[in-house]
Amino acid sequence: MLSLGINSNHKIPKKLTGTRTDNAIAGHIHIGLGRNDHIGGLSKAKTHLDVLVTWATLLLDENPIIEDGKLKI
Repeated sequence: MLSLGINSNHKIPKKLTGTRTDNAIAGHIHIGLGRNDHIGGLSKAKTHLDVLVTWATLLLDENPIIEDGKLKI
């Protein structure tokens, strides 16, 4: 299972804390690999790995969704 989260919570301080709230900081994206049945999904893998990309640039069909950490949509 692969998931992509586009983080857009502007109320969370932009300082990384090493907690789950880091996955919600506006301007960052988060990629999840593995288990998701604990949050309502169907993947029952033994592990789950999160990758956080800070101040991200994300293009969808060559159109920026996030550019240098700023939401464009």
